[in-house]
Amino acid sequence: MKTSTRFTALVTLLSVCSVLHPQTDPILTLVTTLNPKAATQLVFEPAGILDLTYWNQEHIELTIRVENNGLRREQVKALVPLGLFRPETTMDGSNFLLKMPGLERGLLINGNEISWQLHYVMKSPHTIQVVRKNATAPTHSNLD
Repeated sequence: MKTSTRFTALVTLLSVCSVLHPQTDPILTLVTTLNPKAATQLVFEPAGILDLTYWNQEHIELTIRVENNGLRREQVKALVPLGLFRPETTMDGSNFLLKMPGLERGLLINGNEISWQLHYVMKSPHTIQVVRKNATAPTHSNLD
């Protein structure tokens, strides 16, 4: 009888902990590598949180974490081939412009407009200055 009571108490405790501390893992994580060519400045235009670190590589590594927004993982994965999360880059002089044009379009699923909660993690070469075009979006920078 005591084992049953202990087991029930343990299961109840684990259930309460999982409700109080829900999983914060992203629904989907995408990683891409970008060639900044001879750029001295990267202009980062997408809205969302940007965690920025610098490294001694010549390329940029961009990780896009799609956070929970009411869609299932399978639904978000089905949107990837449509180019929704594909970064678009262009050179403007010595500026490397990074946009996410697929996210700028509105998306309706079952009559509801989807609001994306994205978290970007970017590793950039030390030789490139990174600036946000959307000044209201938070940027966290770590120097390596």
